[in-house]
Formats: sequence, structure tokens, C-alpha cells
Amino acid sequence: MRTVRGLRTGQSLPTDDATAILQAFLALRVEVAPVEGMEDEILRTAAHHQRSAYDAAYLVLARRNGWELVTGDDGFLHAVSGEFPFVWRVEDLASRI
Repeated sequence: MRTVRGLRTGQSLPTDDATAILQAFLALRVEVAPVEGMEDEILRTAAHHQRSAYDAAYLVLARRNGWELVTGDDGFLHAVSGEFPFVWRVEDLASRI
């Protein structure tokens, strides 16, 4: 059986499972949002909250577009929730639906 390396060391997935996951992800039709022109705000946000630029880009995009941001990272949520009330825990979102 052919496998694909997983996210954790020593983890692997059967190729059929990896293909099914990829197809499910592609079916989500995720919209790409450019961050051009937001670089300074992203870096300031990252530095202020001691987060990565990657995390800060999501915060800045959500704030500028009026989006809610959902995360499973409790450390991230704790670090930003005071200034970014539109960030929710995945578990809390389920109770809102």
C-alpha cells in the first residue's frame, strides 16, 4: 500500500485517504484574499501581540473585511481576544450555530 507522510513524525496516511482529504478541501472553494498593502499593519500586529506574521495576516484580513475568525489555538485566542473580539474558539462557534 502506498502512503503519504502525515503531519506528525512517523505518521502516514494511505494514498486513497490523502486523496479524499485533498478533494474535500478543494470542494470547500476557499477564497484567496491578498494582503498587498497591509504588510506594515501585519508586522505591527505581529510584534504587538507576539504572534507570527502568518497569524497577524489573518487578524488584519478579518478586521479589515468585517469577518469573524475561528481558531483551535487557545494560545492565539488568549493573546489577541482583548483587541480582536471577532476571534472565536472552534468549540464556541458550535454553540452559536
